[in-house]
Amino acid sequence: MALNAETFRFADDLLLRVQGASGVRRHFRREYGPAASAAPSAADIEVAFVRDLPRASAWVVRGGHKSVGWTVELSAPGARPLQAWIALRGRPRSFAYSLVQGYFAEPLLSVAAARKGLVLLPSAALGGEGGAVLVVGAPRTGKSTVMARAAARGLVVLGDDQVLVDSAGRCWPFPRRLRLYSDLSATAPDAYARLPPRRRAGLSARGLGVRITRGYVAPPLRIAPSELGQRHSPQSLPLARVYAVERAAGQDVLDSLSLDTEDALAAASDVLATQRLHLQQTGDAWSAELGRVRRLEEEILGRAFARVPAERISVPADWPAARGINALADRLGIMR
Repeated sequence: MALNAETFRFADDLLLRVQGASGVRRHFRREYGPAASAAPSAADIEVAFVRDLPRASAWVVRGGHKSVGWTVELSAPGARPLQAWIALRGRPRSFAYSLVQGYFAEPLLSVAAARKGLVLLPSAALGGEGGAVLVVGAPRTGKSTVMARAAARGLVVLGDDQVLVDSAGRCWPFPRRLRLYSDLSATAPDAYARLPPRRRAGLSARGLGVRITRGYVAPPLRIAPSELGQRHSPQSLPLARVYAVERAAGQDVLDSLSLDTEDALAAASDVLATQRLHLQQTGDAWSAELGRVRRLEEEILGRAFARVPAERISVPADWPAARGINALADRLGIMR
């Protein structure tokens, strides 16, 4: 990839190279921050947004969601670098970019990360006095909203939905924009109050769209942590504690339980299992490689979690969002 391409750096030397039109590159700059200077040959992942696929490989995935669709051609799973060619259809394109980012670009990045001794873990993390507090949980467990609260309180947020963890037990930031939803004024009032007026207007518009479409259109507002008051780019921190968060049916009080290393690893494995579902559609060769990656990730996390205290927090599923977020934030030590 030579022209119209930009490279993004994660941790020390994990490199993603994105090629495409100006709108594509602008989307990824907004997500990951300024492009890094690096030779094209150094990239671990190369993702090209194209009109016509090269049709040079047997690994092709087709799909779509609501108003957009995609066809993705992948390199062989053992390729160095890993490559993906993506052709999109439908509008709005910003929606399509976000979906293929989450379904293909970041899952491919997780494969490259494991090869370098890192796990791209679907989780949130914030900096505390003793290091990084890792919050592992499935989507809709409140991770992003709690991190918005943390940022508004002046705490360091390493990521709200993805962070990197290495075998030495260090947590690395994943510089992606926070995802905020239209009920933020109720679930994180301090964060809502810190938003510039145009951002609050954006949340109101999204709330109106949710009501008009009865939930069919419900995009999050994407903002940089700096817009909530985070002044410095976070650095890697040693893991201090791991929380596994779940929404539990059939209970009416928040419950917590200490976990051993094996149980903490199982909680992380559960969220990792959903990270690369779209890559698994490509057939036996990629499925075998993803199985190998899972084993690498389990080894890395097993060492990372070995001496770190862990706890499971069960939030009643029937609680309204604001009540659940309040209880979770209190349990994590984030004051209201």
